[in-house]
Amino acid sequence: MSGYGPEAGSRPNCQDRVDVSSPNAGLPDLEVQVDASTVIAVCSVVVAGASLAVSAYVARATRKHNRLSVQPVLGFRTAYSADDLSGLLLINSGLGPARIIESKLTYDGVQFGPFSESSVNEFRRYLKEHDRSVMSPSMAERDSQPSTRTRCER
Repeated sequence: MSGYGPEAGSRPNCQDRVDVSSPNAGLPDLEVQVDASTVIAVCSVVVAGASLAVSAYVARATRKHNRLSVQPVLGFRTAYSADDLSGLLLINSGLGPARIIESKLTYDGVQFGPFSESSVNEFRRYLKEHDRSVMSPSMAERDSQPSTRTRCER
């Protein structure tokens, strides 16, 4: 027979199995022996899990940074030549490509259509007919610069 209690042949009763004063009352005594290689293996798994979490966080932050840093930055510059022609140059000063999906040329609330050669020619005719204050390119730039609105998509 198995050895249950003080006498090898007796069956266990409740008082023999449960020691109410012990912290593990009601639980069988489980003793686990852990050697150094088991501790090292568990620590290795914990460190590997932590490094995986940190790597995932850094990869996400790097991707977000790269997406935000590669964006178009559009601006207008005026250009004047010796033969009395002037113009607006659309410059992309950013690192990313800009896709222009719509443009409008307006002056004092009057809309001339999309920013194209025909609209600019119409705007020039309008200036000759309606705006007498335009005398030189410097005055035109200072007093009556047309506004252009360009909507771009990133």
